[in-house]
Amino acid sequence: MSSHRRFLADGAGAALAEYALVIGLMAAVAVVAAWGLGPIVAAKFQAGAAAFAGAGPASDAR
Repeated sequence: MSSHRRFLADGAGAALAEYALVIGLMAAVAVVAAWGLGPIVAAKFQAGAAAFAGAGPASDAR
């Protein structure tokens, strides 16, 4: 029996495939979440940058 068939015949081959599926699913969820939240986060950063852009040094009223 070849080493590939022996590997798949024991439980390690099936477990490896299951782990690969779980990791792939987690990666897909992370990509979708980043894609969906990206514009929201960008808007928050732009609002913060605009707030800082309007700020300047305090007037020197003596």
